[in-house]
Amino acid sequence: MGLFHWPWWSKVNNEAYNSNTKKVQAYETNKINLYDEDVYRRLSNRMVDPEKTPSQAKYFTDVNFREAFGRNEVTYRKVVPLYGWGDWRNVPNKLTRYLGNPTRAHDTSHAVEINGLTYIKGDVYIEGWMKGKGLLVVEGNVYVGGDILTMTDDDGSKSALGIIAIRDKERDTSTENPTTGKIVYKPHHDSDWSRLGVTHPFVNVSPRWEGCFHAAGGFELDTESKMQKMINLHVVGNLSTDYFDRRRMPNDIKVTYYNWQEILSQSSYDYMVDKTVRYGTKYNMAVMKDLIGWREVEATL
Repeated sequence: MGLFHWPWWSKVNNEAYNSNTKKVQAYETNKINLYDEDVYRRLSNRMVDPEKTPSQAKYFTDVNFREAFGRNEVTYRKVVPLYGWGDWRNVPNKLTRYLGNPTRAHDTSHAVEINGLTYIKGDVYIEGWMKGKGLLVVEGNVYVGGDILTMTDDDGSKSALGIIAIRDKERDTSTENPTTGKIVYKPHHDSDWSRLGVTHPFVNVSPRWEGCFHAAGGFELDTESKMQKMINLHVVGNLSTDYFDRRRMPNDIKVTYYNWQEILSQSSYDYMVDKTVRYGTKYNMAVMKDLIGWREVEATL
């Protein structure tokens, strides 16, 4: 077929493929441009939905962290744990000889791999090392316990992570205060974070998230720690939300923006992603200086 049919100069339209192209609607940059829930479901190569597949309920569990001597405790209830930190005991002795105090972050053997589109109906708890090029869509809430760091993929290229939290329309019918579709930073102590974890409990007050994040139900901080006013978040990628409530967010938020389409266009070898990410400065912002204080007043005309 094609060039191998006669007469080869006539147009062929009855094949499964042809040269006809369809104009795609212009991309609106002022909108989030999310797909409907069913589109993500159909495109997903991994799906966890215990309502449709009851056997998948086994993936949901309670995750508990307790400070040394049991003074503080944080529990993530009925979540799918995506925990990318390792075990400090598995860090090679050569490394511990120089660092002195190996931590979970030094062991990258437990990195969470996300490739393609993963769809989860329910809540997710996530932190640690991530690798792969993928999108995680959660119909529920996403609880982040600390850093989200991307490492080099198995093929040597830079990993790319996207997380979208969408609202569960069955559980959440609120119009003003969503209960689902949130990305929540919920830090915790970890007495086993390092060799000296018992005497030096780890609390992350300067989390770093690498990737692009969207929270349809809002972004907030959930902690009872006395250090909550000192928590500063740095996002390397992008952060967007449909519900903005500054009072529920961390003290300081800095977004170092990058656009993967720009990175692709910068590459000179057939649209392959460059290993070195070039960050943009257009959207760099720290909101602390602009929002040091505020007060609520009655609306007037």
